[in-house]
Parts: sequence; C-alpha cells; structure tokens
Amino acid sequence: MDNVMKTEARVFPQLREKISSLFIKKQEDAISAEKKQLLAEIEDALSDLRYARSCFSDARDPEMIEACIYEIKSAEARYSFLLRKAKRLTERENKISV
Repeated sequence: MDNVMKTEARVFPQLREKISSLFIKKQEDAISAEKKQLLAEIEDALSDLRYARSCFSDARDPEMIEACIYEIKSAEARYSFLLRKAKRLTERENKISV
C-alpha cells in the first residue's frame, strides 16, 4: 500500500502539470487567433477613420460636412472600442502566461 501511495504522490503532480500545460496551450492558441482577428479589425477601423477624415476635408456642402462629422465620430468610437478590447486581451494573455 505504501508503494502505491508513493507512486501516486509522484505521478499525480506530473499528470496534473501535463494537463495544465495542455489547457494553457489551448488558451494561448485561442488568444493568438483572437489577436489576429482583432488586429485586422483595428486596421479596418483605422482605415475607416482615415477615409472619414478625408471625406470631411473634401466636403463643401453643410449637410455633407455634418454627415462626415458623424462618420468620424462613429469611426473614432469603433477604433477606441477595439483598442480597449485589445488591452483586455493582452491583460488576459499576461495572466495566462504567469
């Protein structure tokens, strides 16, 4: 019986460590995919923001200027949201790595 307990005491921590490392690896892979997608969304949002600002600088009609302002505000809000999301993802990734 003592041999069984010694074996269990030695094997279980190793097994627990392997399972834990597999779980962490899976989480890291999911975060990596999420980061790639988020980066593409941030690039799109920045492109939309640049386009809205370009349209604003070319606009002459007061109604068009007003529409461009709304587009700029919308693009800024989306860009800010995505940056906050990226920050949270980075914080989550750092917690997993530790």
